[in-house]
Parts: sequence; C-alpha cells; structure tokens
Amino acid sequence: MEPLVTKEKMVEWILKNPIRTIGRALVAIYRNQLPQEQASKATIFRNGIGFTGSDARVGTLSAKYYMEHETLEPWQIKIWIGLNKKGLPRITKYSEQLNQIANDKLSRNI
Repeated sequence: MEPLVTKEKMVEWILKNPIRTIGRALVAIYRNQLPQEQASKATIFRNGIGFTGSDARVGTLSAKYYMEHETLEPWQIKIWIGLNKKGLPRITKYSEQLNQIANDKLSRNI
C-alpha cells in the first residue's frame, strides 16, 4: 500500500498551503507527545513519537499557537520550512510518524 504521507507529498502540500500543512502536521505531532512532554515542552522519552528533543519546545509552542489562532507567525513557518542537509523542509523529518497517524485515523474511520 502506498503511504498516505511522504516527504515528497509534504513538500507538494507545503508549496500549495504552507500554513495549513505545517500547522496541521505540528498539531498531529504534538498530540502524539505524552502529557508530561506536552506540559514540559520537552522530549522526556526517546520513543520515536512526538517531537525530537531539539524540536520539542518550538514544536509545542507552534502547535499550540496554530490550535489557538489557525495560523502561524512568519518566524514559525521559517523554522519549519528551513532546509535540512538533504534539501528538504525540516518538518518532513516527521513524515513517517505523520503517515502512521494518518493510517491510524483512516483505520478508525473504516
């Protein structure tokens, strides 16, 4: 089965609607964080779920901001579309986790 979310698809979605794509991705990742991690804005458990340690604070702040305002500030967008060593936006490192979230949601709705 073809993945619902891939790095390449994320790049396409970002080009079409960066705020919505990044915002929804951040909220999904944030909701994957454990409650202790959400409260502390930090990664406590290295379980491959939620934000990485280096992204936990800005990811939590950005996700909460998007949930409250349905938009992101320019500095937040800049962080998440910043290119990594492979030339892909930073947010794409979460594509596998987002794919799992999408698959889980799809299986619940069937």
